[in-house]
Amino acid sequence: KGKSADLMVSKDHQMFLERKSGFTSFKPAIKVHESFSGDYIPLVSNYESSYYYPDSIHGFNSNLWMKFLGWFVSEGFVYGSGTVSICQDINANPKKCGEIGELLLEMGLDFSYSSNKQFLITKSSFSIECLEELKSLGDAPNKFIPRQYLDLPVSLLEELFKTMMSGDGSIMERVGKTAIVSYYTSSIKLADQVQELAQKIGKRATISVMHEKGTEFQFSNGRYAIAQDVMIVRILNKKRVQ
Repeated sequence: KGKSADLMVSKDHQMFLERKSGFTSFKPAIKVHESFSGDYIPLVSNYESSYYYPDSIHGFNSNLWMKFLGWFVSEGFVYGSGTVSICQDINANPKKCGEIGELLLEMGLDFSYSSNKQFLITKSSFSIECLEELKSLGDAPNKFIPRQYLDLPVSLLEELFKTMMSGDGSIMERVGKTAIVSYYTSSIKLADQVQELAQKIGKRATISVMHEKGTEFQFSNGRYAIAQDVMIVRILNKKRVQ
């Protein structure tokens, strides 16, 4: 047991271990317990997808679609009319708005920017199948990433991860230390999937409750209690533990 890992295994369980040199091997847990010097437990994986690299998804370039999906999962929803919205305040986040606008243009989508601080994309920009998929992703407490996307090659998962972090993520710079990277969501399923996503692109992540359901916050128009737990997914850098 340590800060980064807490494992319970049988004495004869074959532990996957790694040396400083990078050499890997399996050892029975009892031997690891008796003499752990020089051996590390890897905390991240070298994921290789069994899926082919798709040239397009829903008729869009696959790289562009994964970027779009990341923004949508973090900041988007679909109106009853079928109009797709991606929320972003141009005054608070002009750089992010610029990135979203450039992406939508590159995808060839028909959109406008509303005074309500959101990009509005016409439903005719998407196929019926694509629009139904976006609708199915739900609202904030129920958001998720469709399983088929989590099984794609690493380069596409990295595109998804980057824009999700740009949407609901944060980076806290620290002098002389590695920055703290976190993702926030009220969806337990999405928190689990962000952890999986991090693992597959060579990072690791932990999940904890940041604010419990019922916690009150002061807003400009009053004081309100949140309706569900807010989860924080911390993206960590340590790749192995001794």
